[in-house]
Amino acid sequence: MNWKNCTAAGMFVLAGMVTVSALQTASAAEKLPNPIVEYAMVQQAAEAAGLTPLYLPKIAGYHVTNVSVISRDTVDIDYMRDGNTETKICVRTTKHCINHLSGVNGATWTKKPIHNTVVATAAIPSLGTTQKGYAAEWKQDDYCFSVMAESISAAEFENLLTDGFVDLSEHYFD
Repeated sequence: MNWKNCTAAGMFVLAGMVTVSALQTASAAEKLPNPIVEYAMVQQAAEAAGLTPLYLPKIAGYHVTNVSVISRDTVDIDYMRDGNTETKICVRTTKHCINHLSGVNGATWTKKPIHNTVVATAAIPSLGTTQKGYAAEWKQDDYCFSVMAESISAAEFENLLTDGFVDLSEHYFD
């Protein structure tokens, strides 16, 4: 066997080993359970997580686009503004409080009182648009909440927090 054939054969064997290795890795990864389970309705997610999630009433002008439960204990509800597909909101509710429930890390967080609750807020880049996004996180009794919004004005986000989410969480019952 000449040098070219030997090199080609070696490359073929190496490519086969890489392919088998990649397939084995993919198979191992496929066996890991996905921590996110999607549901058709908020009530189904609430039952699965064992809690009533904070939600945005329809009167606010948003509709639910996705409902899921993360790690069996955090309800995640995604909303889209009626008539505006760019403005999106994600609301999370859990009893197992973690640092940055919203998933926003590396932002500059500012704490401020809203009603009787101390809320941490941050401005974040909004995906795919020139407008900013915002995030908020707070704890009320034994629950932690987060709201993240994109393509929304600061005034509208503040209004949703003050007159919507934080107010609702202060009167929250499970």
